Amino acid sequence: MEIYRKCKLWFEQGVFLHLDVWEDLSARMSEGRSQDEYNEKIEAADLFVLLASDKVGMYSAEEFDTAFGAFKAKQKPFVFTYFLQDAVPSGSSLELFKKKLSDLGHFYASYKNDDDLWNQFNKELERLQIEQFKNKKPAVHRSTGYMYVLVL
Repeated sequence: MEIYRKCKLWFEQGVFLHLDVWEDLSARMSEGRSQDEYNEKIEAADLFVLLASDKVGMYSAEEFDTAFGAFKAKQKPFVFTYFLQDAVPSGSSLELFKKKLSDLGHFYASYKNDDDLWNQFNKELERLQIEQFKNKKPAVHRSTGYMYVLVL
């Protein structure tokens, strides 16, 4: 709902946020892996947000790798990672993934609840708008942009 409000506000300024979440993508059989279709969406996105609570599965890790690889190659999508505070890990995947991010020099964020998550992410969106999306020039500025959000 908050993304919709932000989109409505920014639309008048010529910026459109289109939210893709994996739950909205088709689960039908395809010629290749369904994951490959998700990865194509990620590569075309301007923003990638990974939200994790108690684990990071192999497909989630692959999606992050896809986003990070695209960022390294073409400076987009902007990559954000958020971890639910005080979540009880189910296995070692969460800590291994956090270590991977640390090794990459990426500072992930922690959030307490949905309101805290939105507050933090909204600040990131505001920073991008203030910079007019200049640093890495994503297509979202003055056009239709796509944001892929992976929720675990």
